[in-house]
Amino acid sequence: MRMRKRLAASASYAAGLIAVWYILSGKLDLVHFGTGVLASLAIAATVPPVEDGTSIRWGRALLFVPWLLRQIVLSNLWLARAILRPQLALRPVLLEVPPGVTGDRALATLGIALTLTPGTLTVDVDGNGMRVHALDEELAIGVRAGVMANHVAPLFAARGAEPVAAPQGGRSGS
Repeated sequence: MRMRKRLAASASYAAGLIAVWYILSGKLDLVHFGTGVLASLAIAATVPPVEDGTSIRWGRALLFVPWLLRQIVLSNLWLARAILRPQLALRPVLLEVPPGVTGDRALATLGIALTLTPGTLTVDVDGNGMRVHALDEELAIGVRAGVMANHVAPLFAARGAEPVAAPQGGRSGS
């Protein structure tokens, strides 16, 4: 039974990778799609799916993605302003902050989301803390406040746990 469950998880994982490949490539010809299928199957066979006891709340993810895209745009605008106005002296900061989320999936999602927003870079992540580089103290404020973590945490639930309250608004500061 365990082998059947693992095979189903790997097949689901491979199907997800194939879907992402197709979306990113946008091509359905035999060469591109075949390469995507082969690469996805190879990855699914060699890299096991993450089993950290959490499940993804897809409904919340559908709300998170537009919020994250908005943060990326706001951070790009902030960074453009900082570049175009050289008199604004940047004050880079290397932060050590508690992650605010638990589980490998949530930690990875948080680290990636912070790195995707211009002006911040996740340097290291573990269950005890995150090291994040921020280009300026203004960006560091949102990282210290855990704004991004507050939006990532509701995406993941411990299996069998009660739903978490929806995140409140606010800027990520990154």
